[in-house]
Amino acid sequence: MTHSNCCKTRAQFNYGRKIGSIIRKGYYPRKGDSKQLPRYQCKVCHRTLSAATFSKYCHDKIRGIDKKIHEFLILSAGQNQIARLMGHDRRTIVRRFIRIHEQSKTAFESLKKAVIQQNKFETIQIDEAKTFEKSQLTPLSIAVACSKSRFVLDFELSRFPPDDPKLRTAAEKIFGEIKDSRPEKFELLLTKVKPYVSANLTIQTDKCYFYFEPIKKVFPKGIHVSSWAQESKPNTFDELKKGFDPLFSINHTLAMARYSTNRLARKTWCTTKREDRLKMHLMIGFEYHNRCVLNFLKKKGRDLE
Repeated sequence: MTHSNCCKTRAQFNYGRKIGSIIRKGYYPRKGDSKQLPRYQCKVCHRTLSAATFSKYCHDKIRGIDKKIHEFLILSAGQNQIARLMGHDRRTIVRRFIRIHEQSKTAFESLKKAVIQQNKFETIQIDEAKTFEKSQLTPLSIAVACSKSRFVLDFELSRFPPDDPKLRTAAEKIFGEIKDSRPEKFELLLTKVKPYVSANLTIQTDKCYFYFEPIKKVFPKGIHVSSWAQESKPNTFDELKKGFDPLFSINHTLAMARYSTNRLARKTWCTTKREDRLKMHLMIGFEYHNRCVLNFLKKKGRDLE
């Protein structure tokens, strides 16, 4: 075993212990909880290490808080609120937030791959929710695709100029011309969803003007069913509609996202400061949402549709 590959990975560490090139060398107290852990030393490069060296939680001074932070994030708590409630620095919460997002992203993709092994989706619904970054001058659009059983397939964020003429004029004075990226992001969303749906797909949307061309381009054999947007019910985050709603699944999913993600609420003091962090928060929320949907269907003995 050479110096370059003697103890750089967990597999090499386990192999080194097996052949005797890595030996025990006392104990050391872990900073996070003062637990005594065995220390090892490599006889080839004389490096000291432990079994926790290759863990994703290595060098964490505060352990066991990721689960609690994850629960707060999906219960409409902001990062400053979480820091105050848990008694930790806000920077600690931000670092754990980023790590929770990476884990949720991996789990999100794994859930989708596990689901399509059974069958591909034949009907999906797509709609958008509007929010903003920092102020009303920089609006954002969140395009979400989900199945009829409310399993979220994917989502995309895009920028567009403000709808209000006064706000648009003010935004152009500050930021210059703002390009509407919703059509290209909508097409990207359809491309990302394509591996998980059947060729003869039925897509249900509202009558937004830029939906028709991308759907024909990405799904030439698909059936596009569009319906007029209806009046919203009061106290439902302007997502659930009065009377029969042909887009109930996607509207209900977006209403739940607004409720459980504090920075998406209509009237809130916790505004999004960065677009990429909003995308991370949405990934955490939608991954948890998908797990809840699968558990509910499993309990009821129903299949995804």
